[in-house]
Amino acid sequence: MAKKTAPSIDLDLPLPEATKPAKPELTTSIDKPEQDQLASIAKPDRKLPALDSVKSKPASKPLKPKASPKPAKPSVAQDAVSVVAEVWSPADNVVFDNSGNAFVSHGKHISKVSSDGMVEPWATMGSPRGHVILPDGTHIVADAGQRAIVKLNEAGEQVRKVATRSDGYFLRAPNDLVADSKGGVYFTDPGYARIRNPIGRIHYIAADGSVTLVAQTLAFPEGIALSVDGSKLLVVESQNRQVIEFEIRSPGDVGPKQVFARLNAESDNDENGFANGLLVEPKTGRVFVAHGEGHRVEMLSPKGKLLRSFDVGATVNGIAIKSSDDGRLFATGGARSGKKDAGQLFEIRIDD
Repeated sequence: MAKKTAPSIDLDLPLPEATKPAKPELTTSIDKPEQDQLASIAKPDRKLPALDSVKSKPASKPLKPKASPKPAKPSVAQDAVSVVAEVWSPADNVVFDNSGNAFVSHGKHISKVSSDGMVEPWATMGSPRGHVILPDGTHIVADAGQRAIVKLNEAGEQVRKVATRSDGYFLRAPNDLVADSKGGVYFTDPGYARIRNPIGRIHYIAADGSVTLVAQTLAFPEGIALSVDGSKLLVVESQNRQVIEFEIRSPGDVGPKQVFARLNAESDNDENGFANGLLVEPKTGRVFVAHGEGHRVEMLSPKGKLLRSFDVGATVNGIAIKSSDDGRLFATGGARSGKKDAGQLFEIRIDD
């Protein structure tokens, strides 16, 4: 049974004066992780630690693990990807509003990209990552720099921090989030963990503002999504190279962790196997996974079977869909040109 803190922050009502926090100063060190933490947030340790050496006398014939057969590689679509727009720093995530405008998180900024590819600054924050737009037009953003889930109005102005604590602990580095049909939001918080210390968590903010711990001891949970019918919560557990799922019993309360799909790397020590972005296509239930520095987005069946791989040609982090009827997916990441100080929004034609 999930633990539930006392209702702390209402999504729609202002806090009483006695408890209302001061407006955060994004340039102070109070709301920012230390430099080594920021580096870990931006790019977690992608190498698995070596096993401790065995000090006992080796056998005359060392035992070698039996290699498992490699699955056949799916077809890689290289001509189905095009660049829609470019921003001035590597892009992390993207979400669309009802008018077809994209909101791209990159660095300390969120930029608005119109349907014709025009880019304009929209908000400046600590370190924005995942992003959802609520039915009333307000924006909820996972801000790793402020260690909080924050609410913005339609003009990109920060209204307040919606959540900074859960289960009695401060949030570490909120990463991605998804809204449900009950007015609540699930979000991941991987922390700064290495694989030897899986401290990643999933939390839930209910419509009344209460914050619940949903799951813990996860190995760097990042992308998060709901199944088409809303009965299951899917999460990328990056350091374990898998997509996991939880049956939702009630809002904020889930069953045991199950493996939905294993994610393969090109080799056993290849960091390209670590994924981050996750999307469930509403129309078909297909699942899409962004493979970070693997430069690819993979399409899985609703049962977790690998169907197709799309070569983006650059680091790819976030994925979103604008319309489930036009056969297009959008992804964010680095720039195909190789410029370290730029990011791009890509269009992927998934049904070509």
